[in-house]
Amino acid sequence: MHPADSSKRHANFPLPWAPVKIKPQIRFRLVKQGDEARVLKWANDPLTRQAGSRKTWISPGEHQRWFRKIIRDGARNYWMIGYIKNRGPIGTVRLSRSSGSDWEIHFSLDRKYRGKGLAKKLVGFALKKAAILTGECRVNARVKKSNQASLKTLLKTGFKKREKSRKAPKNYVLLEKCIPRKALPRKEKNGKIRNEK
Repeated sequence: MHPADSSKRHANFPLPWAPVKIKPQIRFRLVKQGDEARVLKWANDPLTRQAGSRKTWISPGEHQRWFRKIIRDGARNYWMIGYIKNRGPIGTVRLSRSSGSDWEIHFSLDRKYRGKGLAKKLVGFALKKAAILTGECRVNARVKKSNQASLKTLLKTGFKKREKSRKAPKNYVLLEKCIPRKALPRKEKNGKIRNEK
């Protein structure tokens, strides 16, 4: 084949080394004691601190006390880490029971995985888990107005903005998502739901 014809061949048959986009499968597990250092690193990420209610750096000792308290209080907190096989953890999502069947959601993504739509998968899985844990329920969220990335993620997963209460800071947006009984996900045979893909 003449060298000039090679471009035509390559146009019809991609080169074996051509980049291929792979849709990652996210799996979930409960946060454990060994995740303490990793969670602290994520918490002290500059963008995370800027988006949080507290902008200052969190010390290891302070974080350890908070982390262990959340881990022990499994009745009020359901805390998960999302990870991709052969790549490792990508972020966390936590459901904190506020009252009755109401939950409050908190999520954080490793900086190298941001901007890829993965936060939406973390939140989506947490919503399914909340429905399984308490049935018909409401999930609340509180986000800084300047944190547009998290705000967009919540809106894309079905959250709606609600009126502020007197206790809410002026620079925050309050959101909620009500999960009706008819929208509850189907359970697997073993009583668990499938991991979000």
